[in-house]
Amino acid sequence: MKSHIEPSRNKPNFPRGAGVSEKVYFAARGDGLSADKLKNETDFKSYLKMLWGFAQRYCVIVCAGGASCGAGYTADISEAFMNIGFETDLRGRDFCGYVGMIDTGRIVFELLETDRKKDINASCELDTKDVVCVRSACGCSIISDVGLIAVNETEYSPNGRGLNFVVYDKVAKSLIDAVCFDTEDGFKAVRRENYAKRFEAYLIRHPGVTVFGIDIMRFPRKFPTPSESELYRNEIGFYKLRDNPSEYGFVLEKYFDRADIPKLLEIPETYRGVNGAVRFSDKRSRHVNIADGHRVTARRSAGGGKVSVYICGICLTFGVGMDDSRTVPSYLQQMFDERLPEAGVTVHNYGFFLEKVDETDEILKLMETLPAKDGDIIIWNTYDYILKRVGVPIMSVELLAEKTHDKDYFFDTFHYTPDGCRAVAEKLFVELTGDRYGIGGASSSEKPRISRERYGLDRTLSKELEDYKDILKNYYREMFVPTVGAVVMNCNPFTLGHRYLVEKALEQCDFLVIFVVEEDKSVFPFEDRLRLVDEGVKDLSNVTVIPSGKFIISSVTFSEYFNKSELQDRTVDASLDVSVFAREIAPCLHIVKRFAGSEPFDSVTKQYNDAMRQILPEYGIEFTEIPRAETEGKAISASGVRQMILDGNLEGTKRLVPLSTYNYLVGLFGNMK
Repeated sequence: MKSHIEPSRNKPNFPRGAGVSEKVYFAARGDGLSADKLKNETDFKSYLKMLWGFAQRYCVIVCAGGASCGAGYTADISEAFMNIGFETDLRGRDFCGYVGMIDTGRIVFELLETDRKKDINASCELDTKDVVCVRSACGCSIISDVGLIAVNETEYSPNGRGLNFVVYDKVAKSLIDAVCFDTEDGFKAVRRENYAKRFEAYLIRHPGVTVFGIDIMRFPRKFPTPSESELYRNEIGFYKLRDNPSEYGFVLEKYFDRADIPKLLEIPETYRGVNGAVRFSDKRSRHVNIADGHRVTARRSAGGGKVSVYICGICLTFGVGMDDSRTVPSYLQQMFDERLPEAGVTVHNYGFFLEKVDETDEILKLMETLPAKDGDIIIWNTYDYILKRVGVPIMSVELLAEKTHDKDYFFDTFHYTPDGCRAVAEKLFVELTGDRYGIGGASSSEKPRISRERYGLDRTLSKELEDYKDILKNYYREMFVPTVGAVVMNCNPFTLGHRYLVEKALEQCDFLVIFVVEEDKSVFPFEDRLRLVDEGVKDLSNVTVIPSGKFIISSVTFSEYFNKSELQDRTVDASLDVSVFAREIAPCLHIVKRFAGSEPFDSVTKQYNDAMRQILPEYGIEFTEIPRAETEGKAISASGVRQMILDGNLEGTKRLVPLSTYNYLVGLFGNMK
């Protein structure tokens, strides 16, 4: 006799003509449905096939946002979508609003809107008294592109570009899945919680950095200027203007020479940086200048540096159609310089273009590249729904243009004029200098930190949390792993000074990693330099020697290093190289200490050491500068060794380098006359 009850294996006996198939019956019961599998599915066609079963038992709600279904929406995809139970073939329906809902196998509503000036709003009350509201606006530059799905006033949709799906269990009153498939990026699956986790992780790693968002100023409907009314009436968007600036650039001609307008509307060349974030190729021109991968902020005074404000966002941040001096970041910089110079604020423009990119992903990537320190502020400038889905607090400028204004705020139906940029910058300045962020007023310790507000902790508890984390980190280091340190050396060639630095570093750590600069721009080839370091430290068992790769002192992260002789009187920025090391490299090897020799000769290397001293501690990495080894009262340096070789004093190098290096030099230059 069995000691437990097994589920019945018998199938129900369906009477003929019952109007329901056996397949539908089992789907309605939930047989074979896996919520976990659905929530982890990233292939669009596979997701659609799975969705059929869920539509028989649950509520499946879909809406288009940003761009609906272009060329990639093929016949087989359309068939899979309609098999769920929908009746609209969305092929070729790019930039069309669309909403649809199925409740336990039956269509509740399905609407398509081909007029780009109109959005769709649909709502219904289910038999369980749940209220569903859906809104779709696609490709319209006057109504913000949206794909909103809310149940009982709780917004679930990722509200992304493409087709947004929400699967809702009305009986349990719970969300099963919410996903957007980006029709402009190979149907990439976007789930809001993944973005939120990345954002939360950033805040935890940077507790002293404040992050907030600013949404998009809406094109005016109530109080447009005559020019703005004409823009709306003729549906003059960016591409229409760019392709025919002489006919449609009448607003820009109020600010710029007609001949310059085509240049201002050009989209600069882009490339992917270290972590995949969009960067611009450097450019110099009369109106648009790009340096270090992002647009130049004009009017920057020499008194900045205390607080950095990084504005990250779409083309409105970059300032498409504007010259350098009339972007939102440049106007904001001017306001700080003229009205509050003692605050020492430096504003950075990290704008990019939306075309075929996931803006939430781009801003999160951009944040990871910023050399943000305690007291700095990062501002997201993008759509309000993007800010909401990630959890970024919002300062709204949406209705700024709805107030009476006698100057044009828009030069097409989306992008700001100089007066529009100034109006947004003015509101930002008021916000940043107010009680909440206190630039120029409250001390940094008194400023609210949004990262801590998310936990509901006051300043005292936040400090206790940091202290406790330090205790845990020390416990981890002492009880579980040795203390790992690192040095980065070019070794051109390896000298007794390098050996001295290694020995002194080992006095302060249990294990030392030596990164040898791999970029082959030195006098001695990389392979030879690597071998000389290996031979020079082979007697030290707790040392390993590895190449630096493309991301430690390379042309990608710190190109100035290889042009040091010409930059001795210049200020250089080594923050990218140091930040990449701290965020990406060091965690892989649990590196908690980095060492460098003091630099009495080279200004560029000294600035690099200063950058390490400032940035590394923000990531829990201790930086130690070790005084250089000396001989006869002079610091030992590789440049000194090279000069002795040029002077023909090969014998003199013997007191500056290990025997292995000396033998190598003799082999190369022993026959030198």
